Amino acid sequence: MQVIHQSPTALIVEARPWGTPLVAFWLSGICAYGTLQDAATSPGYDTVVMFLLSCFFMSVVWAVGQATRLTLDSRAREVLIERRSLTGWSKRRLSMDTLHYADAEASGHGGATAWRRLSLVTQDGERVPVTLAFDDNMSPDETAQQINKWLGVPVIFENPKGFFQRLLSF
Repeated sequence: MQVIHQSPTALIVEARPWGTPLVAFWLSGICAYGTLQDAATSPGYDTVVMFLLSCFFMSVVWAVGQATRLTLDSRAREVLIERRSLTGWSKRRLSMDTLHYADAEASGHGGATAWRRLSLVTQDGERVPVTLAFDDNMSPDETAQQINKWLGVPVIFENPKGFFQRLLSF
């Protein structure tokens, strides 16, 4: 994710992934072609496996290929999360008064190499994911730090990997 607009009254952060969805779409096409070829010659167990692989890669395209835009507007006191997927746009609005801070949420297995995604944490502790897919780079940590800086929230160091990278950048 990257900041595309920053001013005292608004912060807009956007993610437009293209690498992983493109590879997954390509692999899905190969599996679909293999399914059709196999079904035409000798349908069987491997046809089902190829079809399931094709469906899996298309689900990766859907999950990871979503463009996401986060808009924090201090004038309207509103946070807007917009996601574009293969099925269209979805929007979620939050009041800026309920927003506590931004965080890079780790996937279930934890550890310093955990996959992360950007989440907003509300005053009552609810985590609102900005992106649906987890990522293995430090982009969610850096974006959370930028959002917290814009909000005037002290930086929270929950991730040891992120902590050392930030420590070295000072």
